[in-house]
Amino acid sequence: MSKIIIYQLLPRLFGNSNENCIPGGTIKENGCGKFNDITPTALNAIRSLGATHVWYTGIIEHATCTDYSAYGITPDHPAVVKGKAGSPYYVKRFSVKGITHDKDYDLTKGEPGSKVVYFSANPNGEAEVIKVMLRPQPKLKKTSFEYNFAELAIKGRASQGNRLTMHPINKIVKRDEGVSTLAAREIWYDDTVKRLNADKRGTLIGEFSGDDKILQIFSNGEFRLTGYDLSTHFDDDMTQIMKYDPSVIYSVIYIEGETKLMYIKRFDIDDETPLNRRISFIGENENAQFLIMNMDKLPRLLLSFNDSASGKQYEDEELNVAEYIGVKSYKAKGKRLSTRDVATYTFLEPFEPEEEEVLEDENVDVEEENSEVLEDANAEINASNNESDDNFFSEDDGVQLTLFE
Repeated sequence: MSKIIIYQLLPRLFGNSNENCIPGGTIKENGCGKFNDITPTALNAIRSLGATHVWYTGIIEHATCTDYSAYGITPDHPAVVKGKAGSPYYVKRFSVKGITHDKDYDLTKGEPGSKVVYFSANPNGEAEVIKVMLRPQPKLKKTSFEYNFAELAIKGRASQGNRLTMHPINKIVKRDEGVSTLAAREIWYDDTVKRLNADKRGTLIGEFSGDDKILQIFSNGEFRLTGYDLSTHFDDDMTQIMKYDPSVIYSVIYIEGETKLMYIKRFDIDDETPLNRRISFIGENENAQFLIMNMDKLPRLLLSFNDSASGKQYEDEELNVAEYIGVKSYKAKGKRLSTRDVATYTFLEPFEPEEEEVLEDENVDVEEENSEVLEDANAEINASNNESDDNFFSEDDGVQLTLFE
């Protein structure tokens, strides 16, 4: 028995003469080979290659959205179809600058069977990271991967987008929220409705972009870091709201819960502090009481005292807070404000930072001075050399000195 050599042939590709197929194109755009293309000439050419048999791949009816009802084949449901002519999944980002009332807008290219499998609306232009889980298939080694929308440019609603995958997707989940990719914009806080807005209502907090954060201070001695999403919720006991600055040092006076004594502490808030969580900066004792906060770089504090038990009167004391206590973690207890009974505490205008001595100008002066000294010295040396040369050939000698007599 002679050796069997099988030639595998896909009719829809074998006879397709279109050399300009487009990804995701329809059968009308890309064309499709037919049985009529498998002519005796084609079969003889295959035989000349040494093949003894032909395997026509794809002859059994496949799931399709193409309407072949004229031949008794009805379109299948899009959920069971891999796609038109192997259509891929696409991703895109677009902005909506205006809409018409009671009008429907197609987010796809409008081709039959197209559908949206993942959608998110981000008012601040956040670019999230998604995890794509593919349907298991033979020879498919990687069944999941991540995609970062920050890699995708923002275009128009009608754009096709970028190809995500050619394989059937089973599920898509949001992996990370992402940060805004828009230019910095002004964010305002409206205390009446306790909401953020970009319409200049209320108090301006600042310009925000990227991973900027908002800092909230609460009356019970807690703080919270959040993003600047316009849908952020704010609690009723919030006393201060500001744009978070990791370089700011916070000076706080509070009543320590256990001893009932007045303490002062200075701390910064690390950029790695968890978001959307209220954190206490006066300890976990429920009897602790938050009094006042200051954010000056060099705070100046004025203290007045109650009379002692013996009736002794104390003079007011001015305190340089930066020298009195160092910067530590918000978890630190701090330092007792005074051994005396403090009656009032008032933050005054902060101390001015000491001007650092600029040494560059002095160095320049020294260099210029040294340069002048060197020039004078060189001038004297040159003058001395010239004078020596003149003396060497003195006219008074009347004789030119030579090496030979």
